Amino acid sequence: MNLEELIAQLNANIFLKEFSFSKNNFTPKGSSELELADHVIWLDDLMIVYQFKERTGAKSSVNSEKKWFEKKILQKAKNQIRDTLIYFKKYEDEIIIPNQRGHIFNMKFNLIKTFIKIIINLSNKQLPEYYKNKKYYISSQEAGFIHIVSGNDYLNICKTLLTPKEISDYFIYRQDLLIKHTHNAENLPEAAIVGQFLSGEDASFPPSKNFLEYLYRLINDKDNFSISGILENFYERIEYINCDEKNSEYAYCNIIVEFAKLRRTNLQEVKTRIKLCLEACDLDEFEFPYRIVVPETGCGFVFIPLQHEQKDVRLKWLHNLTYAAKYDQKIRRCIGITFVKEEEDYLMDWCFLDSDWQYDSAIEESLKNCYPFRPVQEKLISSYQFE
Repeated sequence: MNLEELIAQLNANIFLKEFSFSKNNFTPKGSSELELADHVIWLDDLMIVYQFKERTGAKSSVNSEKKWFEKKILQKAKNQIRDTLIYFKKYEDEIIIPNQRGHIFNMKFNLIKTFIKIIINLSNKQLPEYYKNKKYYISSQEAGFIHIVSGNDYLNICKTLLTPKEISDYFIYRQDLLIKHTHNAENLPEAAIVGQFLSGEDASFPPSKNFLEYLYRLINDKDNFSISGILENFYERIEYINCDEKNSEYAYCNIIVEFAKLRRTNLQEVKTRIKLCLEACDLDEFEFPYRIVVPETGCGFVFIPLQHEQKDVRLKWLHNLTYAAKYDQKIRRCIGITFVKEEEDYLMDWCFLDSDWQYDSAIEESLKNCYPFRPVQEKLISSYQFE
């Protein structure tokens, strides 16, 4: 498996196949075939483009490695990222490519608010330290700031930062820090920058090896917050889903994108509520729905455990309680999930609502007469926990 295949597989696992694109050739009208960067992540209003460069061949020297880096990284890879950005702007509605699940999408660059560019390289040992330490390149042309990361460093970043939100936040932070502290940061290991990010220290603070301790002390128990078992095979396992978006086979992506935008601490709260719902279903006991709202994304979640006798009317409960939760919290987007025990398994049905909040006298009266939810409390959660 070469570097490109390895990173494509890794990104598909972290960012999910729905948001990962590695077959990136397209043909605009009246033009020959063009190629985007080696790998693209498109997650709502976030886009990350990757270009991979791997040094091959047994014979090597310091001079040949230097020339390879300057030609392949600082010229060719940079130009490929630049061209990708140009294509996105020039060929609006003409870049139609499959994600790693095989679903065809029209890449909508006008929706992108955050655009991250990364060159991942795998060099030989003979590469001079000056080039090994080079962490970014600023193109005076279209591309702007481009991250440069070794393949090993990227793998370690993904072992530490385990969610799409964490990884995108890290590279935004990394860019800010490198621009402000170029000289100090260039001579530091990537792990020290990761440690400073984990610490919560502002990027204006000078980087140093002292931040490595945050990386070593990080409590990185993925089992506490991972819901990958639900999301990875979401498409194949869907029994019922209701979305405001009609006539779209891929409307379910509206749901998983909201989970993909969450931090690990948010996901831990989600997983806790899912467990509580499953426990209630096991006991076949009545429990009020569980809720959370994530201010950073503006999306709410309502988790609804139902008793077995409610199985045949579960979709009515799903619709009514999701609408009620959205209205009660005065939010634009809300995801509802019902849980019902079915022999040794569970039925999970989903609802996604996305619309402006509007006053509704009927819902107001219904909530006043029979309030179906637990009281909510505001809770400040630290992004990371340390030993």
